[in-house]
Amino acid sequence: MIANSNISDYGDWSSIIGLIISLITFVLVVAIKKQFMFRSRIEEHTEKLDKIASKISELLQSFSDNKLDIDKEFAIADVKLRAIQKGASRELLSDVKKARKKIRLFRWRYWSKITWLKPEERLARQIYTDLNIVVEELLNVKKELLVGK
Repeated sequence: MIANSNISDYGDWSSIIGLIISLITFVLVVAIKKQFMFRSRIEEHTEKLDKIASKISELLQSFSDNKLDIDKEFAIADVKLRAIQKGASRELLSDVKKARKKIRLFRWRYWSKITWLKPEERLARQIYTDLNIVVEELLNVKKELLVGK
């Protein structure tokens, strides 16, 4: 088979191999860019989520009077968590997904027309706890970056 090959056959194989190498390079560059963008904004994400969690803590003092404001803060937190989720990995990623799932549940229950399904203060406090867990995970990731891991 190799003995009967001519130069155009080698060119065809070289083109296919070059295409595969280009695709692998593209995927790796996109992954590196995503990781770099996440790492460069980790401080900002930590501060914003911490402020949101503090505001939610204040609003939870009177849950029944502040449901609309709590829903608004959860919506903002969900946007932040979505941005974090793009670059997160391992434990941080699982914590972000868990918090986002509970936020979606709370918001769906809040806006649903079913009266017996309205969100409870317990769920809002669980989300508040999950947001604090994500903040702590972000601080751990930041420390790992400073150490050089």
